[in-house]
Amino acid sequence: PRPDLAATLKGQTQVVRDVMLSVKQPPENFRPVGRLVTKADIDEYFPQARSKALFMLDSSKNLEYSVSRHPSKRIGDLTGVQWFYYISYLLQAHTEQIGRIKADPGYPKS
Repeated sequence: PRPDLAATLKGQTQVVRDVMLSVKQPPENFRPVGRLVTKADIDEYFPQARSKALFMLDSSKNLEYSVSRHPSKRIGDLTGVQWFYYISYLLQAHTEQIGRIKADPGYPKS
């Protein structure tokens, strides 16, 4: 835990929101490649990831003071709490992306 560093990251949640909701295509190095290929892969991965995130949220006492670096230089260091905001904004960005894909005239109607 780094209370001194966490204090300097107060405005970082807004940066995360702005970055995540403005990105229309992720940089090449952030695109999944061959990881979640089948529906079975997805059905297995997301419940496990959610369980891990909820466990971390429930078991951590110092999320505000634990700091980890995001791989994107635009985002930088985030507290544990800000990582949960990041996940939320990422979900929102993906939901909007799915909406744009489904609204495309070439998207199958059934």
